[in-house]
Amino acid sequence: MAPTARSPTPVSPNGGSPPPPLSKRDKRRTLIQDKLNDMLSSFNSNMRPQYDAQISAIYADLAMISRADPYANTSLDTSGEGIARMVEELRVRPVPAEGAEDDGSTAAFDNTVGNFYREFAEEVNDALEARDINVAQAVVSTPSLQPLALVALCHTTQVTDLTDGK
Repeated sequence: MAPTARSPTPVSPNGGSPPPPLSKRDKRRTLIQDKLNDMLSSFNSNMRPQYDAQISAIYADLAMISRADPYANTSLDTSGEGIARMVEELRVRPVPAEGAEDDGSTAAFDNTVGNFYREFAEEVNDALEARDINVAQAVVSTPSLQPLALVALCHTTQVTDLTDGK
């Protein structure tokens, strides 16, 4: 007697019935879990360059803070362009290893550089503004100081010569 052909139904190792089909929720859950696992594995493989980029950004912030002059009568630059210019002057950039592709360390550097400096500069600018407000209130409340305040104002601001037309 010849063997009979069987139908092509899948056979599970548990017994005879196939596994139940995955629901949409289960498919989505497994897809999200796979993406999370991929992200974690890529982060773990690129962890060192990320940390190096962040520490380079912190060093750049410290250098910009140490170069700033908070005692000048001008406010510190907090604009993005000004901070980018200062970073370029420092020539601090994370450099990927030879033959290595971009591991995201330059993006991590760009996202974190200047944050501490910006906070420092805003605090200095706020303190300068508060000082100027207090001086103005003192001058207004004390009439004998008004001529001295005018002289101090002329020394701290640039006065243009109106006769030259400049």
